[in-house]
Amino acid sequence: MLAMGTFGLLQLYVGINWIRGHLGAELFRTFFRLSFGVGLASFFTALTIGQLTGYISPWTGRFWTLLDPTYAKEHIPIIASVSEHQVSRLNARQETLCHLTLIAAYFLVFVLL
Repeated sequence: MLAMGTFGLLQLYVGINWIRGHLGAELFRTFFRLSFGVGLASFFTALTIGQLTGYISPWTGRFWTLLDPTYAKEHIPIIASVSEHQVSRLNARQETLCHLTLIAAYFLVFVLL
């Protein structure tokens, strides 16, 4: 997804520079402001219509989970019961760091000798 986003931003940048090359400075500024305003108004209009018709429901559990990762564990029973039986990731990171400290100590000994 990151590569796709980068590709999209590059296409947007090249497209804007191409349009800028074909239009004058004042005409491009007017075109850019008009395009940006129409795009922003279209986005908010579509968002409002989507919420009013029920296609977009921003106050669901999935929405709140994006803002608070512990929401699902506390408020959705099946996720709470499943998460009780999973291994904590912090323990795995601590074990990895433990091995790294040993390797770092050996590396320092061999570099200093």
